[in-house]
Amino acid sequence: MSVRRTKRVIERLPVLPPSRTLTVRAVDGTPLHAEVFGPPDGYPIVLTHGITCAVRAWAYQIADLAADHRVIAFDHRGHGRSGVPRRGGFTLKLLAADLNSVLEATLAPHERAVLAGHSMGGIAIAAWSARYRHKVTRRVDAVALINTTTGNLVREVKLLSLPAIFSPAQVIAGRGLINGFGALPIPNAALIASRSLVAMLAVGRGADRVQRH
Repeated sequence: MSVRRTKRVIERLPVLPPSRTLTVRAVDGTPLHAEVFGPPDGYPIVLTHGITCAVRAWAYQIADLAADHRVIAFDHRGHGRSGVPRRGGFTLKLLAADLNSVLEATLAPHERAVLAGHSMGGIAIAAWSARYRHKVTRRVDAVALINTTTGNLVREVKLLSLPAIFSPAQVIAGRGLINGFGALPIPNAALIASRSLVAMLAVGRGADRVQRH
């Protein structure tokens, strides 16, 4: 997609309302970009986006919800305007800790919110609820998990059809790729070829072009 075409697609998205931006420091030091929309005294809704996305992926929801609610959205590590962690810094444990850090930085003591997560964002919520069980009833009124999974995603994703006997090796290889190359930038020569794959990972083949880009 050309820069001009990309600009036209982005311009079709709703204009985000004014926000208060803040940088949340993750437990390993990675800076996380967060934004708070809507009235300061509004009921809080926390949005966690999917893989390859960013805060703006929630443009329609933020534009609608921020009229009456306090909407909190943040970029996952290695996404959007958040920092890129050191090698090995992409784990469920850290995703859960990142969400916990954002909740602690944006919610008042004992304040409860609705958490909504798409794809990887839903996985982050599930990981947070498993690792911070003592905080779930204190922080959450309800959870919305959108197009996500609570299982072993690396085991379930089938990019290649292989006999079941090779399943353990496939899982090990998948984890190795994520840990080894997860923080590396995509070479310029591969950007065009990677767009379809990124769109499929983020929102699926059937999504509207505006959401894919």
